[in-house]
Amino acid sequence: MVKEKIIQTPENKTQNKSTTTFLIMMGMSTAFLLVTPVLLLLGLGFVVDKFFHTTPFYMVLGIAIGLIGGVANVYRLMQAMWKKKNN
Repeated sequence: MVKEKIIQTPENKTQNKSTTTFLIMMGMSTAFLLVTPVLLLLGLGFVVDKFFHTTPFYMVLGIAIGLIGGVANVYRLMQAMWKKKNN
């Protein structure tokens, strides 16, 4: 088994930093797109539950709809990234 030694050039270092930055930004935006609808609809469900005195129903419904919306957001983001990568 032959091990290759990678020579670090300024171009490689810059490319590695930009790739790392891109991956961190994608991870943060994906987390934001997934969590935000869940939290917003959970809060809305809490308020509606307090108003109608139906303790867990609308909170659970808000979590379920928020998860569906969050997954749809992440799917659209990944689909756009895939199209951009392939063009």
